[in-house]
Amino acid sequence: VGEIPTAWLPARVRTRDQAHAEWDNYATQDDVIEFMKPFRDSIWNSSKSDFTIKSGFTMPGMDNRGCAGWGRGHFFYIPRDNGETYNNMWEFSLASKDSLDMMFIASWSDYTEGHEIEPTIENGDRELRNTLKYAAEFKDEPADEHGISLPLQLFDLRKQAEFLAASSIEVSRIESLLDEAARLISCEEYWKAANILNKAAQKLASKQRNIAVKSVNLFEKEMRISAKSDNKNGYDVAEGLSVSLPDELSSVLNHKNYKGYITFEYLDNGYDFIEVRSETNREPKNLFRTVARIKTDGTGQWKKARIELYKANILYTDNKPSFRFLGKGVVRKIEISYDIY
Repeated sequence: VGEIPTAWLPARVRTRDQAHAEWDNYATQDDVIEFMKPFRDSIWNSSKSDFTIKSGFTMPGMDNRGCAGWGRGHFFYIPRDNGETYNNMWEFSLASKDSLDMMFIASWSDYTEGHEIEPTIENGDRELRNTLKYAAEFKDEPADEHGISLPLQLFDLRKQAEFLAASSIEVSRIESLLDEAARLISCEEYWKAANILNKAAQKLASKQRNIAVKSVNLFEKEMRISAKSDNKNGYDVAEGLSVSLPDELSSVLNHKNYKGYITFEYLDNGYDFIEVRSETNREPKNLFRTVARIKTDGTGQWKKARIELYKANILYTDNKPSFRFLGKGVVRKIEISYDIY
């Protein structure tokens, strides 16, 4: 249509081999650059192009196992190679930067497809720093790294404040400090923002020291388990399985803040789903009642699931099970643990 033609994820046409046994298709670093060349030749650098806006493209890699191959079990892979794939794609585009109006990055936070540039535990902030480096070069501007770590620090402190507020701790003044830090970051006043964030961190740490925590660990004998099938192999989910907590504990969980987990083993047979549900008051209820949904991959092995229990999503009631298992599969060794604040 004559507007912003851009490449998307490079084609993954190589088939599974010994070095890529966990993926159905993959592409190499060289493949990624070859994929980009027709865009350069027919759009970016063409004197006959009718496109009014020309867009370069870059991505750090790909691994869609995080979304179970979009639920279809078909897995694609492009290596990050410690950031080299991202750097090479940037440099390929920058070689034609005089012909480009913009750069398209896939993506900021699509973790389940494995091409996020947002900071992660696995990759740190490498891609974020490289984005700053190459974006500055693209714009012919100096790269200023002074503020690059502040948004993540702000995010972490907001999460701490949110947790304290849920634990009935007064944090409104601290939240005002965080709002002011956010404003300063957006105005590029990084040193002032850093000082305010450090002040907020100290105040949050002081309040956290005043919180008492009680740990509760429940095994199957300490829960009420309702199941039509209970044999040495486990509980058959398809025949009905529910778990109820002691009434006194349910009441505490509804009124106190907590961090909780449910763990169990499931037999990885077939290609079906095992779903864990709870009661909820959060709208839309049909979404937030789902605690977890696990897809079996047909390996025939026992696998362990560890699922976080989000207080905002879960309502514990005396007359209904705390958790219900649905779908097809066999589970065993159910355990539930809470840290109650």
